[in-house]
Amino acid sequence: MPTSIFYRLAPWLNEISINNQTLDFDDSSVRSSDTMRFYLNGGAPEIGCYFKICHGKEYLACTTQTDIPTSGPLYTAGTRCQSSDDCKDPGYPVCDMEFGLCQQGKLPYKCGEKPSPKVRQVKEVCLDRFDTGSLMSNFERQTVVDAMNLHRGFITNQCDAFSSGKPKSANMLKISYSCKLEHQVKFECPAAGEQFKSDSMVLRKVQGIIRSRTSVLWRLTPYLSSVSIDPDTLNLNDKEIHGATFFAFALNNDASEVGCFLKVCPNGEHIACTTGHSFDLSKPLYRPGNRCQNDHDCKVPGYRSESSLTVDPCDDLLKCLTSGRPNKREFCQSTVIIANRTDEGIFYVKGFGAAVSEKHLLTSDSSEFAKHGKTDIFLIVGGTRIVQLRDHDVLPEMYIERIFWENQKTPGHF
Repeated sequence: MPTSIFYRLAPWLNEISINNQTLDFDDSSVRSSDTMRFYLNGGAPEIGCYFKICHGKEYLACTTQTDIPTSGPLYTAGTRCQSSDDCKDPGYPVCDMEFGLCQQGKLPYKCGEKPSPKVRQVKEVCLDRFDTGSLMSNFERQTVVDAMNLHRGFITNQCDAFSSGKPKSANMLKISYSCKLEHQVKFECPAAGEQFKSDSMVLRKVQGIIRSRTSVLWRLTPYLSSVSIDPDTLNLNDKEIHGATFFAFALNNDASEVGCFLKVCPNGEHIACTTGHSFDLSKPLYRPGNRCQNDHDCKVPGYRSESSLTVDPCDDLLKCLTSGRPNKREFCQSTVIIANRTDEGIFYVKGFGAAVSEKHLLTSDSSEFAKHGKTDIFLIVGGTRIVQLRDHDVLPEMYIERIFWENQKTPGHF
């Protein structure tokens, strides 16, 4: 497979010598020095390229819509961004912690500023995957995640909007939505006289039915000006304030997912949410610590400093295959990547799974695996062996059993 033409223009870094005083090349005749100037132009916010084959040769034209100097400093010296506070250009307010570059996008939060999202009560299949029966739209599910992450960010970034001042920081995980947890907290309307209260694992609340409704979990959040956190014990000084239970629920360091079930009962909207972790208003709200500044501060596999759940299974698989430990190699050999292949021979990953026997694999329902389709599907087993599983022209002898069980996996039998 040919290397990308743009990468073929890149200079060999071991051939480049940059003068620390002038920030210019010591030798401007090195291969692709003009490409290096193009790369490092500090005023370039974006790039576009056009590729064409003429008379048997490849032609490429790229522009950043900024002037490229032919001499002088390659870039302006400075300090890479360590947080979004270091990004002063309003058009590029977010720090990409991996590359140390300011980028476009919305800041994840603004200290003390809370939205009040209005949503319609619409029943939708959870993330277009599972129908739990909850009366929540996927937009409202996202607002649940936003509410959790915003309040966790108030702590990790030591927001000074609390009545007690800036709190101690913490190292926390970014929350994502779980249909499995939503299914886990599914309930029936309580009988007359039966209580519907929170316990150590589930946040529960009954609210009136209103026409212009705020997202259900946002109605449970506290007013930050009323929140006072003891700096020594990290307990709420007043546990009776509105939203106190939500605060304890949202700030559990170990929580990484949330799922909520919404149902309308005779006396109002009933909501139940869980993170799969216990919470206790009588105990410290969270464990203090230092917020992540780079990937090395994120100790949980799959969580990185850009504060999103980003996993690179291909990279992990490569490391796994080169490991000298037999048990790890055995794990690698059972790893299955489900992928489509284009006419150019490029594989696009659809999902991941594990081989559980010679003729059985286990994959999550999120891979949207189907017996029939208009594209070919391949299995990449152990990172080394490619097996065609589905042909768009052939009806395979294969059956798929969809079982909604405790850990929500879908065995695919073929």
